[in-house]
Amino acid sequence: MKTFPSFIQALNDSHGGRFGYLYGHISKSTGEICNRKIQVGFSYGDLLGRAITAASKIDAATVLANCEACPDIETATDALTELRAQYDKRQVSPRKPVFTSIDDAGRLKMHPETGVIYITGLQVSRQVIKPGVHKVVQSADKTLVKRWIEKRCDRITDYRTLRLNPNSWDRFVYNGNIYTPKGFMSAE
Repeated sequence: MKTFPSFIQALNDSHGGRFGYLYGHISKSTGEICNRKIQVGFSYGDLLGRAITAASKIDAATVLANCEACPDIETATDALTELRAQYDKRQVSPRKPVFTSIDDAGRLKMHPETGVIYITGLQVSRQVIKPGVHKVVQSADKTLVKRWIEKRCDRITDYRTLRLNPNSWDRFVYNGNIYTPKGFMSAE
């Protein structure tokens, strides 16, 4: 496998969440170019557990009073019920992993068919360098309400799996080291 051994070693040596800075990352879906601060090593399972707890503390009346997209109490109740059920389902029966883990903790992954490498973590901040093209979507009221609730559920929507193919990023700074696509994809 051709990956950057010192980066894998840095991931294996770090315990818990550490910050990484991904510069010049290009979104595959929108073409947006941005710099991202990512907490690498953040557990999705722990984040999901906290989101479930946060969602259980939100009631339909609060949603109706604070969410501009919520037209009535029934929509708020339905959105809360569906979102809680989705979180519970994710916790009880998580998706079958598509990726092969490269590091010990599974923060760096490779797609077995394409060979593309991905890194996972909690996106702490994002600075847009060049806006991308986002398709216009007309979401239903309930969908908008669910998104509003999700944003209040302990940052569950900020967990990311980011593609690291050679043409999709400029540099990654982690644990005091700077990694570039050219060096990252070599076996040196």
